[in-house]
Amino acid sequence: MALVSCLSRDVSSFKEIERAHWEKERTLTHFSHVVSHHLKNYLAAIRCYAELQADEGLGGEYAPLIIAAVDRMNAYVNSQLHLATAGKHVDTFQDVGLRELLENVADSYPLPVVVGDVPHVRGDPQRIEEVFSNLIHNAWKNGNAGRVEIFSATDDEGIHVFVADDGHGIPPERTKRLFDKTQLSHGSGLGLLVAQEVMHAHGGSIRLKSTGPEGTVMELVFLRPKMKP
Repeated sequence: MALVSCLSRDVSSFKEIERAHWEKERTLTHFSHVVSHHLKNYLAAIRCYAELQADEGLGGEYAPLIIAAVDRMNAYVNSQLHLATAGKHVDTFQDVGLRELLENVADSYPLPVVVGDVPHVRGDPQRIEEVFSNLIHNAWKNGNAGRVEIFSATDDEGIHVFVADDGHGIPPERTKRLFDKTQLSHGSGLGLLVAQEVMHAHGGSIRLKSTGPEGTVMELVFLRPKMKP
């Protein structure tokens, strides 16, 4: 009886800690939305005044600079908000057929995307689509790829999905900082950071498998669906 009572207290304590954790995350998410809302309102006001000055010939050469700076700051606020909430809205876990999802994503890009043998996974289809869209976009826009191939393998760790391109690769100085949030303002790293947050929310992971002059391979690991009894 003493053991049962002790285990019961441990479970109750764990549930309290978990509840407190989610409440803290909910509060922080709300706070980030409120802060970004007010910042964007202030930025909109500054931009409006700068445009009025430019229209009336009062801002001289500085009005366009002010407008450009405001637009950059607005973009930065949006990127930070998107990143802060990337893994927080994975609510619907369902069976997702990767082939159909990937073929839909591929239709949005001008380069050929070859989808190999890919299985079903469990997760939020919209967020999973965002992950693959970010990877294909990076290969096309940043890696100058002319072709992307997607294939998979399964082992005890999970379902491994590889996104391989024939682009010019990632510079060596960037490979160690691909998922470093502090580098976001110095380049186009938002897509990979969002992909990482979404994969973590699914209990999975994302990593750089290889890169070089012949192209880049990104690896996604999804949890294996539980077998029905």
